[in-house]
Amino acid sequence: AADYWALGIIIFELLTSNPPFIDPDDNKLKLCNKILDGIDTIRMPAMKTSAQSIIKKLLRPKPVERLGYLKGGIADIRNH
Repeated sequence: AADYWALGIIIFELLTSNPPFIDPDDNKLKLCNKILDGIDTIRMPAMKTSAQSIIKKLLRPKPVERLGYLKGGIADIRNH
């Protein structure tokens, strides 16, 4: 499940040249809290709806909710 989360981070960074979770003051505790709060709490930059969708599904805070975690595994990601 961590690999799928990392894939979501990589896709986001490839499309935006920035990580999805940042703290302007470089406060590590605030950064960790943003990550724990999840992807739905950040403002998504302009990108295709399909890209936003796969990123949000890969970056679910709970591993059991992530795309690729369930029975279909990687096939679910490929078919997205």
